Amino acid sequence: MKLSSATSWILSIVSASVVGSSYAQDEVAGMTKMCLFYPNPSGHARSDPILNQVCPADHVHTFYGPENIHPSTTYADLRNTKPQYSSTPWIENQSLYWHPSIYQVTDASNGQKTYTRVNALESSPYYRWNTSTSPETVEFPASFRMIAYSDQVNAGMGGETSQNLFVECCNNVSVGEEEDCTTISMGNPLVFPTRTCDHLGIAMGKLIGDMIHFCRCPPSPYI
Repeated sequence: MKLSSATSWILSIVSASVVGSSYAQDEVAGMTKMCLFYPNPSGHARSDPILNQVCPADHVHTFYGPENIHPSTTYADLRNTKPQYSSTPWIENQSLYWHPSIYQVTDASNGQKTYTRVNALESSPYYRWNTSTSPETVEFPASFRMIAYSDQVNAGMGGETSQNLFVECCNNVSVGEEEDCTTISMGNPLVFPTRTCDHLGIAMGKLIGDMIHFCRCPPSPYI
């Protein structure tokens, strides 16, 4: 996921529901990248429908997608959201994404701190896959949900930088030139930049040839 902001901040991206249609951008041979640009959030709330569907979360989250952001939100709620009640530019995509809300801290001369939520964010979750591998890449199953963190053995190995989960802090150089980026991949689970970033990206990968297996879970009305 890539976000643009004038401040450096912490991100813990969570995705729920199914990933819908967008545009697919060809990269190197066999690789395809699908970008999902969100021009604005759909809301902010002390809610985390994956971790707890009854109680409020212990901090505020910023949501993208359907405006169904109550803790009790279900998979059916997301699927049935009308286009006018979602911030997604693609009506086929009813996925709901969220991350901890970002606050700018201002220190007054008397030592008092003021916390102002940063709302001017452009969010872009993206997916990459290889179309030449076998078995064929398929869509996520119904009711799929994911948290961008794993404490499983070897979960942090592989990917583009030998790390499956890493942070990239990029600054604009000049028009027509590549961004100046610094990759941070050490930490448990992540180490985030302490400097201002024009673009902050979080990437997740997996070992080449490794497969993601979806288990058959007991029926549940929850996402």
